Amino acid sequence: LRVSAVSPPATSSVTSLGISSRSSTTTSKVMQYRRKRARIAKRNRRIVFAILFAVVVGIVICYRQREASVPSSSSSLTTPSNSSIDATKKLELAKKLAAAELERKRLLEQKRHEEEAEQRRMAEEKAAAEAKRKAEEEAMRKKQEEMTLEEQKQKAEEEKKRQEAMQVMLREEEERKQLQLMHEEMRRPWACNIPLTYLMSRKCWKVAKINPIYDCKAIIDAMME
Repeated sequence: LRVSAVSPPATSSVTSLGISSRSSTTTSKVMQYRRKRARIAKRNRRIVFAILFAVVVGIVICYRQREASVPSSSSSLTTPSNSSIDATKKLELAKKLAAAELERKRLLEQKRHEEEAEQRRMAEEKAAAEAKRKAEEEAMRKKQEEMTLEEQKQKAEEEKKRQEAMQVMLREEEERKQLQLMHEEMRRPWACNIPLTYLMSRKCWKVAKINPIYDCKAIIDAMME
């Protein structure tokens, strides 16, 4: 009896556990489904927002292109006569540009000719200066050579005059010495005044021969007169 009384509560606990487990699995599945639906709805909203944004951007771009095309077409329709004016202006501008280009080329050519002329002039001046310098150097060299020649001539003449003066001085000295010797030889000693002394003394003989006491020629001339 005790055993039978205790067994029913055990079966009721098992059944309550099964029911609670089934309820928990059902709840988790419901939560998962809700979460999935929420993610899908969020993704759909993003797609819708993106489509709407793209549509708005496309409408704005089309409207701007239409606004840009309408004024150009209207201006091309309203001003058909401006093309001839633009053509004439372009032609005049082209003529002006061509004239400016020709003027620029002319100025460049003139400048080039002037530079060439300046270079030729500078080259000629340089050549003339070089020739003048060479001529001056040549003249200076010739002048120096002439000066050296003149100096050499002057030195030679001075040397010749000096030698001549020395020779004259030597000759005069020699003559003076000879004259002095002659004077000494012609000086008559007192002993030579004795008659016939020249026969015994060579000195008196020489003095008598060079400087006799009487001049024979003068006596002869006097006698002849």
